[in-house]
Formats: sequence, structure tokens, C-alpha cells
Amino acid sequence: MKTRLEAQTSVRKLLVASLVIGCLAAAEARADTTPVFELEVMVARLTSQQSKIDKGAKRLHAELKHQFRYEGIRVVETKRVRLVADEVWDLNLPTRRRLRIRPLVVDAGGALISVEISGLVQSDLRIEKGQLVIIGAERYLDGKLVIALQAGG
Repeated sequence: MKTRLEAQTSVRKLLVASLVIGCLAAAEARADTTPVFELEVMVARLTSQQSKIDKGAKRLHAELKHQFRYEGIRVVETKRVRLVADEVWDLNLPTRRRLRIRPLVVDAGGALISVEISGLVQSDLRIEKGQLVIIGAERYLDGKLVIALQAGG
């Protein structure tokens, strides 16, 4: 037969275990409801040499063809990322600069994001699901490097 002290200790251990399990379950529930921001990041080179438009850059070309003079678009890199608010994502650009994206506020319609290209651009912008945002970065090889951000949705 357990003494009264042993019984109280057992009850305390049971309460602590229940509290821990409850906290873990609550944290997991919050994690499941945290809004996630999906983003496709395309790094591309606009070139003045007789060239073609890469298949993956058709939407970028449709947006840019009336704004800039170029002969071709070559996709350098494409990444799909899923981020939550305040999560930082970095990408090293071929120009030796770094692209850094951090969602500040994420909601069902899109996100307010901070975008930085080291030593070149620093801005906060709102991007809605399905929207394409194009950032002209700098000269690269025989043309210009551009970064296209498209919010998932």
C-alpha cells in the first residue's frame, strides 16, 4: 500500500505529464494553423544577343516585352519556397550578391515581404497570390539580371 507522500508524488507526476502533453498538443495545433506563404523565385538574364525565350520565362517575357529591349531571356535559376512570417530565406545570386526574402505578415491573400539584394535594393512590398513582381537587379554578362517573384495560390 502506498503512503500518502508516494500517492501525492504520483499525482504530481501525472499532472506534470498531462500538462506537458497538453502544451505539446497546443503547440502542434498552432503550427498547423500558421499561415504559409508560397513563392516561386526566378533569376533570369535578359540578353541583347540573338537568342530565345526560355520556356520557363514566358510569363516574365509577357510582362517585360513592352518595357525593355532585349532579344532573349535565359533562366539562371528557379526556386520554390514555403515560408512563415519572420522566416528568412537567402539565395546567392550569380553576381555574388545575396537575395534575402522575409515575410513580415502572412495572410490568406498573400504577404507583406521584405526583399533585399545586398548592397543594391532593400524594400518592403505586398504581394498577392498569383501576382508577379519583377525586380531589375544589375548588369550581368551581356545583359541584365532580373528577379521575378510569383506568389503561389
